[in-house]
Amino acid sequence: MTRESWKIPMREILAPIAFDATFRLWLYTVSHGQLLFRSTDAEPGRNVDIVFMGVQHMKVRSTYDGLLLREAGEDHASRRADAAGQTGLVVLLDTPGDDYVVCKAFRISTNTLGRFQVDFPVLFREAES
Repeated sequence: MTRESWKIPMREILAPIAFDATFRLWLYTVSHGQLLFRSTDAEPGRNVDIVFMGVQHMKVRSTYDGLLLREAGEDHASRRADAAGQTGLVVLLDTPGDDYVVCKAFRISTNTLGRFQVDFPVLFREAES
């Protein structure tokens, strides 16, 4: 398996991150508070995974055709997270609608895993660090 990974901890998003690919909700684990979106068509023979770690609250869809991730400012998603007593990074999935994830950090990685494989040990290890 070949993997490149970028972990973006709380308070370190500097600019929006755009993807021109279809992402699907691939996995959510309640016990570890992790949410995985995967694109299998972003690059031929490679997956692009977006893993949100320490998920506290979310409003997401099962599929996104194109995706822009950006940190929420003083908009309604930030206020909604504050009102629910959640603290953390509020990442907007900037598409039509107001989808968002309140989390401690997220990671973007590319890999050559099979269509139905998930690298569970890496996901869980990074969420606990």
